[in-house]
Amino acid sequence: MKRTTYFLIAFALILAGGFTSCEKVKSLLEITLTDVPFVINIDVQEISKKDSGVEFGGSGSFDPNDSPELAEYLDLVRNVEITEIKVRVTSATPATGLELSDAFFTLTDQANQASFTYNLPAAMDIVVGSEILIDSNTPNFSVVSDIISDMHAASVSLGGHVNQSGFILGFEYSIKANITVGVPEEK
Repeated sequence: MKRTTYFLIAFALILAGGFTSCEKVKSLLEITLTDVPFVINIDVQEISKKDSGVEFGGSGSFDPNDSPELAEYLDLVRNVEITEIKVRVTSATPATGLELSDAFFTLTDQANQASFTYNLPAAMDIVVGSEILIDSNTPNFSVVSDIISDMHAASVSLGGHVNQSGFILGFEYSIKANITVGVPEEK
């Protein structure tokens, strides 16, 4: 009986070691691509005058499948961690005196309509180079990772109000992600 018990314990240890080794080998076959960029440039246009200012809006789209950094790994994405979402003013006319009173930024999955929206919490002066950073504490932030993990095309919408008419505005909406990819499993 003791011999059978020792045999079973030894067999269990060997079996457990085998599973652990498989996980170690599998992790060696993964790489993490850091700071993979997804950039969408959007020029917005004046829509109408309102009591709350002059309304503007614009949109653009992107497809993670078009990323040159991911080209050879498209079917191998295992994990996506969004490290940064940034909205930057790329052009502004007039160059001074323009104020953003409110704004929203929306990213929507074109396949399943999952959506992430960020509302600007306070008014801000608009000057070229101004940035709005959106962090992981923002509600529903994980949707951005889901969209990129699923490799679905997405549309980006920007809208809000400024304090005067006759403006020209351009924005850059950028997402940076750490993406873990691996090798295909044998069938």
